[in-house]
Amino acid sequence: MHRPGADPLDMNPEDFWCDFCRRPWSDQVPFVEGHRGSCICGNCLSMAWIAVETDAPELVRGEFFCVMSQESTADRAAQNRGDDPGWSSPSCPEAVISRKMIRMAAAVLSQDPENSWQKPTLPPQSSE
Repeated sequence: MHRPGADPLDMNPEDFWCDFCRRPWSDQVPFVEGHRGSCICGNCLSMAWIAVETDAPELVRGEFFCVMSQESTADRAAQNRGDDPGWSSPSCPEAVISRKMIRMAAAVLSQDPENSWQKPTLPPQSSE
């Protein structure tokens, strides 16, 4: 997202905010930009990655709009991904990112030579 009041003709790094925690972009925290200026920071992407890869109970299921891809549930259904879950940050629950976009953002960020972000190690599976 863009900082409210930012000049669209003169955007600076601090004008780009993570849609999921509102952190401004900086050299210390990597970012991935989605469609129409949506962004997710490496910290939020790590939390989202763990949630979707472990099928966490807090995932968003059913109707939601993915801010990173700008896709509605109907858009995902047209691509046979209607049951694709999403993740929303506890601090900004109105912003949701779909599993597909989490995986795409993780692939992009983990291959970026300008940062050291890696896909997080998943917790051990329960044997119950």
